[in-house]
Amino acid sequence: MNNVNVVMQNVIYNYKRHNTFVEYCVNLLYLFFTGFILLTGCHTPSSDPPSNVTTISDLDDSKIREKVFEGAIQETDLELLLNTSGEKIYYVNPKGSPYTGWVKDIRKLQQVQNGKKHGIYITWYGNWQRAIQGNYNKGLPDGLWIVWDPIGQKESEGIYNNGRRDGLWTTWNPDGEKSSEITYENGKVIKSVSLLQAESEISTDNSNIEDTEKPVFVLCGNAQKDDKLVLPKGAKYRLGRGGISNVQTSPDGKRLAVTTSIGLWIFNTDSGEEYAVPGEVGALYTFVFSPDGKTLATVSGRSGIRLWSADTGKLIMRIKEGYADKLLFSSDGRLLASVKRNKNTRLWDVSTGNHLHTFFTNTPDGISVSFSPGGDIFATAHGSTLELWDTLTGQKTHTFSGEENEFNTIQFSPDGSILATHYTNGRVRLWDTHTWREKHFTQLQQQDSVSMVLFSSDGSKLVYGHGNGTVTIWNVLTGEHLNTLSESNNGVRSLAINVDESILASGHLFGTIQIWDLGTGQLIKTWNIETSENEDIPYHDRHVKTIIYLSFNSGANTLVSQSETGVIKIWDLATGQQIKELSGFNKEQISASIFSPDGKIVAFGGGRGEIRRWNVLTGEYIDSFLENTGYISSIVYSPNGETLASGSWDGGIRLLDTQSGGQKVIYKDTIDDITCLSYSSDGKRLAGGTRNRDIHIFDLSTEQKIHTLKGHNSDVYSVAFSPDGNTLASGERNHSLHLWDIPTGRLKKVIKEHTHYVSDVLFTPDGKTLISGSWDYTIRFWDADTGEYRKTIEWVTISCLALSADGKILAAGSVFSGDNVYNSIRLWDIKTGKVLNTLYGHTNSISSVNFSPNGEMLVSSSHDGIVILWDDINTDVKGK
Repeated sequence: MNNVNVVMQNVIYNYKRHNTFVEYCVNLLYLFFTGFILLTGCHTPSSDPPSNVTTISDLDDSKIREKVFEGAIQETDLELLLNTSGEKIYYVNPKGSPYTGWVKDIRKLQQVQNGKKHGIYITWYGNWQRAIQGNYNKGLPDGLWIVWDPIGQKESEGIYNNGRRDGLWTTWNPDGEKSSEITYENGKVIKSVSLLQAESEISTDNSNIEDTEKPVFVLCGNAQKDDKLVLPKGAKYRLGRGGISNVQTSPDGKRLAVTTSIGLWIFNTDSGEEYAVPGEVGALYTFVFSPDGKTLATVSGRSGIRLWSADTGKLIMRIKEGYADKLLFSSDGRLLASVKRNKNTRLWDVSTGNHLHTFFTNTPDGISVSFSPGGDIFATAHGSTLELWDTLTGQKTHTFSGEENEFNTIQFSPDGSILATHYTNGRVRLWDTHTWREKHFTQLQQQDSVSMVLFSSDGSKLVYGHGNGTVTIWNVLTGEHLNTLSESNNGVRSLAINVDESILASGHLFGTIQIWDLGTGQLIKTWNIETSENEDIPYHDRHVKTIIYLSFNSGANTLVSQSETGVIKIWDLATGQQIKELSGFNKEQISASIFSPDGKIVAFGGGRGEIRRWNVLTGEYIDSFLENTGYISSIVYSPNGETLASGSWDGGIRLLDTQSGGQKVIYKDTIDDITCLSYSSDGKRLAGGTRNRDIHIFDLSTEQKIHTLKGHNSDVYSVAFSPDGNTLASGERNHSLHLWDIPTGRLKKVIKEHTHYVSDVLFTPDGKTLISGSWDYTIRFWDADTGEYRKTIEWVTISCLALSADGKILAAGSVFSGDNVYNSIRLWDIKTGKVLNTLYGHTNSISSVNFSPNGEMLVSSSHDGIVILWDDINTDVKGK
């Protein structure tokens, strides 16, 4: 055994002599195999070291892993005891305590005592990307812990105290440089210092930030009126503020921020007055305030993630990352998580913009995420799987699965001691974050109709909103039921508690908001703003459907509410009166817009089931009509302007008297969604296409249906009467065009030349030419009598068409296209095919375009929730 002793002495000497983990691993590998041979009775090797010792660069990945693993074992002073079956190796330390290691995969070494990890712990994780070495004390991490990369360099090091990080933790980058020093106290970060330069595209000390990027918002003293806000070239007005993507109150409760399809607005929560409006126009998918309220993080499709000053709107940093569905700051503001559906979650250092970790959460399901209050844990829930990640190391520390129902939401208690998991079946489970064992409160967890979960700010109470309209309050520590608040049968969909925890607000289905005294459980007020009890509130101004967001201001004297349809209101809690409605926002797609025959009014409608009218000259709102119960797919004026017809996905066709506001339903079929409408030029007939493949023709003098045209084999997307009213053209999802004889109701011709959806059809004013637009990137011209092909204009996916009254200019809107023509409108000289203009201003698919009667203006609507009036469209072909 003398030769073995010499080898061991050499390794110990080298371990003390060399400074890096990798260097001593080379010698350690030699020791490992020599010891193994001796224990199994093989010949004793020579004491002279071999001349061809393998270096790290010569080893494959598995051997590197083996060396690092064995090096970590050596550092703990464990000795090889016995090898059995080639899969497990047993070790002992000087005190004789046994440890078990698995060497088939070189994966883990641990000791278990009374069913809990206890003592030395070494393991690989993350697909062999990291090795971790530390100690457990009765199941909890304790003492020094080190994370190594695959070649044995330290990535992080620090102390655990009874399961929580405590004191200084240091991290290193792959080059061996210290990257950060983070000080913990009982698991919470109290100080963080980044030691590396930022990798972000724009850093905080870049003097050119102001010149290279427009501010995300401008203060109202420096802003334009909303309808003229950063107008696109050629536009006169922008009607509306766009479809809401996110609403959030600042941490101090003083400001309310709203992001939409065209930008970001900020309001004072006391008065509802505008504090700031967008400084640039573009779709913002989501945003989040930093915990101190000083920074805004936003996501847009083209600019990725950006950090802004919440006071000035100026750019602080652009992070090299594209689209994200959700952003989340850690409670200390150090970290930012970007969450993508069907992708992975990334963690960023806010001070530098550096990418820290990627959490592999790729799932087709939705994902709920939450930081622990200390910022050391990031929880992700998707499908029926809950995963916990160490934000310092990027290691997945726990996985919980097996629940039959999927997760709805997850959230930590304010003190971080409990994680509440809420499931789609209404069940709630509570987890002790110290032990990660479930807290079993039988009565509390049997509340299976839970729709909302909210912790009180001190973490002592847990508030449940229920599907039956009740609110229950529980003691988190004991599971004791404290109170039940019940004055509504409408399900709870939002909850909020004021700062001093004296008042609870609950938002319900059908527009109900209830205000409660949290101490006594007494109902203070109910705002049932969908009923006749509030006749002073005009019908079109009321919340529609569910209240999905509630938030108190800092003084708890006002409440912000948002409905499912995008209506945002600020309420005076003392009087119960509405202080202000933040108008212009919506959660709908605008599907149709049109000029009145005299050109003085623009009408539009969409997903909210509401038709709105605006003054063309002033851009001011006139009125609205909320009578449809489904998505409005089409609106058309009668030629004399006295009637406005609308079709909707509730299967109804309605006629609105434009003077009195009265409505008539001339057709209703709940399984026959209306997709498109067209008036004949004399106003005597109305055609309606359906998803049910049929087209209905109505005689408006009797308001009776005279024909049902059958022949399409898919959804009818467009209909248009010829100028003489004797022919109807229709386009369908299944690529074909149909021409119908209206007097007889017979099919005249079918044209099958398009290779994708036929989205729109129209006739030229002389009735000789039929024009069709398609998703196949073409606009095609046909002889209206024979159906003979004439010519093609190629562009992008065509969503809609319009002709000027004189028939000289053709306009088209786009659906999906490249960045150079994305969400744009193009105009052509119809005779020559020359491109006259391309209009940019919408941030989503164009749903309709229409010319004013004099041909000097164009109105466009979009799925971005915006209507734009264009008054500088083209002058090239006038008089020709």
